[in-house]
Amino acid sequence: MLTASTAPGHPEISRLVAPNPGPLTLGGTNSYVVGRDPAYVIDPGPDEVEHIAGLRAEVDRRGGLGGVLLTHSHADHAGGVAQLGGELLWGEPSGIDEAGAMTAALEAGIDEPPNSGPATNGPASARRAGPFTVI
Repeated sequence: MLTASTAPGHPEISRLVAPNPGPLTLGGTNSYVVGRDPAYVIDPGPDEVEHIAGLRAEVDRRGGLGGVLLTHSHADHAGGVAQLGGELLWGEPSGIDEAGAMTAALEAGIDEPPNSGPATNGPASARRAGPFTVI
């Protein structure tokens, strides 16, 4: 099982790196567990059993899951939402696979793959997601 590392100077934030290294994910997608009683997951990462098990263990250690937030909707950040469970407070998974999209775009002679952009749901005035203010 993957283990969490604590952000220097911020014991309320843990990071787990998914085992999906590549040209767009570098060493792997970063997933964050923030707070406790309950804890919140930011970018649960890919739908990968070992990574989700590591996130669940860290969330359980911190008193349970309060919700999930996404920075953007690509599969390497959002693919594990359903497997992790919990309420999705911000964002919407698109299922876009960045690596596959990049390969297809390059093969088609396009310099940039389709981009889902930042996760946005709800009106611009509704920027609260759990204890977070989305900016």
